[in-house]
Amino acid sequence: MTRWLRGSRISQHLALKASSPVEAPRTHRLPSAICPLGGGCRGGRAIRSALCAVRLALLSIACLAGCGGDSPTGPIGPTGPIGPIHDEGDLVVELPDGAKMAFVWIEPGTFMMGALESEWGSSHHEWPRHQVTITKGFYLGKYEVTRAQWESLMGARSWGGGSTPPDPAFPAANISWDEAGRFMQKLNQAAGANLHRLPTEAEWEYACRAGTAATWSFGDDPAQLGKYAWCSANDEGRLHKVGRKLPNPWGLYDMHGNLGEWTGDMFDFYPAESQVDPTGPIIPSIPTSQGWGRVLRGLSILRDARSTRSASRVDPAILPPEDDRAGFRVLREKP
Repeated sequence: MTRWLRGSRISQHLALKASSPVEAPRTHRLPSAICPLGGGCRGGRAIRSALCAVRLALLSIACLAGCGGDSPTGPIGPTGPIGPIHDEGDLVVELPDGAKMAFVWIEPGTFMMGALESEWGSSHHEWPRHQVTITKGFYLGKYEVTRAQWESLMGARSWGGGSTPPDPAFPAANISWDEAGRFMQKLNQAAGANLHRLPTEAEWEYACRAGTAATWSFGDDPAQLGKYAWCSANDEGRLHKVGRKLPNPWGLYDMHGNLGEWTGDMFDFYPAESQVDPTGPIIPSIPTSQGWGRVLRGLSILRDARSTRSASRVDPAILPPEDDRAGFRVLREKP
């Protein structure tokens, strides 16, 4: 097992964020002077801003062309009190109160993690692209954890969410990393074994890419994005029910967009060297049981289509505390 990043490197990163007014905007808080599409524009500020506006408009048009609203664009199976989760996937786990959780088996393998600097919308914290080997297969939730599944284990909760309707088929949102951990504890207690946890960043991206190396798991064409993801052109500024878009090649839904999904890893830069089962850094001063600095994946941050890419990763420090777009997906280890 490889721990790809050292505490000293994340410490340098945090010091840089604290001391450098230039680097701070390179997170996904995007002031007007920063390219909203992740860079790639050259020239003076006025030229860059004009080019970015054109690129963003073109992407929105392309996304609209592929958007299908809140109706399925492909088969999603039977619907019930918790949405399209009934008897699907390679494994179905029954939760208390009759709720079910479907899992897809993910075979072990090797892939290229991260983004090339030439990839549209990529950022410095996704570089360099490097080889990663996952040596053990695992089950991954076919969908993001829903409100019904959360309440089945954790009890009733006020979900808030602004314009998001009170529907149990919506993903469980505004969940902290620590709360996700408590959900796993209860799930493991019900299973009688420590089988469930959050995926590592590597496991998450490996499953998201599903054997592909393109910008998204469906390819590089943004005109197709609306078929697979909720993006700025179709999400109406809110979350949507799970499983209403097409899945990736391995049968996982909503890996691009909709809700941000917690991983088990702390945020830091990537190494250039090949890695085996990487788990991110361990910093002695930060308890491993706390969610500080953990990474979110799959989040359409600021409703920006570039952050739905397979390689996109979000430092949670850039999200406001009241943000309602953080949730999670369950990884289940094979006994």
